[in-house]
Amino acid sequence: MSSRPAFLIVPSLLATALSALAAAPKFTGVFSSGTEGYASIRIPAVLVTKAGSVLAFAEGRLKPQD
Repeated sequence: MSSRPAFLIVPSLLATALSALAAAPKFTGVFSSGTEGYASIRIPAVLVTKAGSVLAFAEGRLKPQD
């Protein structure tokens, strides 16, 4: 069995530990068809401003055929 030098093992262990601590992204439904009087939601978009604000918008359709 060959042994690795400690300077190679420690960074590898640190990287593994840090990746385990990283939080998984949280997903949230922003637009839902059939709610708030809209049969469907079309053309969703998300923008991030220079100030870091997130803007989400979409087109609400009253009829599915629209």
